Amino acid sequence: MRPSRRVGPGGLVVAVCLVVGGCYSSSGREQDDSTDAGVDARPDDGLERDAAADDARDEVADDDAGEPEVDPSCPDRDGDGFRDAACGGTDCDDSRGDVYPGAPEVCRDGVDQDCDGLVDGPALLSDDLLVSDAGPSGSGVGPSTLLWTGTEFVVAWLQGASGSSTIRLARIPATGDRVEREIEVTERRPLGAVSLAWTGGEIGLAWAEWSGEYPEVYFAVVGAAGDLLAAPLRVTDDPWLSAEPDVAWTGDEFAIAWIDTRLTESACTMMGCSYDVYLARFDVHGTKLGGDLRVSERHVSPGGSWAPVWVAWTGTELGVFWSSFARLRPDGSALAPNLDLGYGSDFDVELPVWTGTEWGALWHNWHDEAATPEGIYFVRRGPDGAERGRSVVETTDGSSGFSLAWTGDGYGALWYAREEGGGSIRFRGLGVEGEPAGPRVTVAAGISPEISHRALVWTGTEFGVVWLVHDGASEAVYFNRIGFCD
Repeated sequence: MRPSRRVGPGGLVVAVCLVVGGCYSSSGREQDDSTDAGVDARPDDGLERDAAADDARDEVADDDAGEPEVDPSCPDRDGDGFRDAACGGTDCDDSRGDVYPGAPEVCRDGVDQDCDGLVDGPALLSDDLLVSDAGPSGSGVGPSTLLWTGTEFVVAWLQGASGSSTIRLARIPATGDRVEREIEVTERRPLGAVSLAWTGGEIGLAWAEWSGEYPEVYFAVVGAAGDLLAAPLRVTDDPWLSAEPDVAWTGDEFAIAWIDTRLTESACTMMGCSYDVYLARFDVHGTKLGGDLRVSERHVSPGGSWAPVWVAWTGTELGVFWSSFARLRPDGSALAPNLDLGYGSDFDVELPVWTGTEWGALWHNWHDEAATPEGIYFVRRGPDGAERGRSVVETTDGSSGFSLAWTGDGYGALWYAREEGGGSIRFRGLGVEGEPAGPRVTVAAGISPEISHRALVWTGTEFGVVWLVHDGASEAVYFNRIGFCD
């Protein structure tokens, strides 16, 4: 298993590897399409930064060993020891003394200090942080979900054997060091990943858990310090399946969407699954506002499965995605007829984020490989759901599990790809139209990792990511940050 660190009781840091200042690409981590993959370019302090700069200059000071032979008249205007690239030298900006081949990089300044052609490319910022207790294989460590509150990360996951697992929350500061406090939200039988939404002061949690023969949807509100503010509320109460809840905060209230078979009075089998999408509203204290609202017309899945459901707030309305798209007013009433997204399988459901002007979404093609190779794809949609364009993120067999985050000027995409001997979790930046931007970064590899659809968040300066590892001997949840440097 790869190196990790964890903060023990009393704040004692156990087996921690932390480098102060700057940014780097951790050794041993794949950074595809980069000429310096796996090189630690993060100086320890200002003195080392100066020493690194002096060393880089000294390498070529005596005999021009660092750049090809050029016309002696080719200038070195900034005096950094490297001639201007415009006349055959290697200095990509001869007006700046801090820009030359081998110069220390400065994160997120938009400048290619070391002249390698990469501007603030993404890289993992530290060793992996162990979030959960590492249990033996089969111990019941379940899917993990990540939230950014503006000052810290919050991770939710399942822990415990089948039939007695609990939902746990942990707080991680922006620096990536573990805050030891955990809370258990429920001690019953949760099912699948937990959905999280931040109000600015509280966290809303939605999940499904077994209640008798079928799962039902539950909701709870947790304070910023991790305190459960009230007992979990059972959202649905019918004798049939209710599952896959997702929660969003509108600025005034929570909205939860989920799939439900109450009207079909049937279970999902290998022969098929017939269900509807419902929505309910809650105030900041967790009190339900009105009844359950039916969002969809009847949907029939021929494969015996159902689509995940996603709900997001645009600032004026709710968008609900499953195999179709619905636009809803804040009170849950329809703004327009639902739009069929046109996919042939419920596995091809889009995972959306709102950019402020349009929807960006990832989807995984499982169904029609003859027309479109299996892999991860990106699609843009207008506020009305109309498609504006598509792009390819990666075509590969066995891609599954993906997450998407908007940065303000592009996206971060995270996905799982099956490989010989295990698999890997991969990250790549995307431009505003979904085009790949910068090198691909491998977050975890050589194991059997898993990610949920809410595993990647943007803080304003970097990404946070969580994943679950099954390595054959143990199970655990890990966390890391992805920053921008090259």
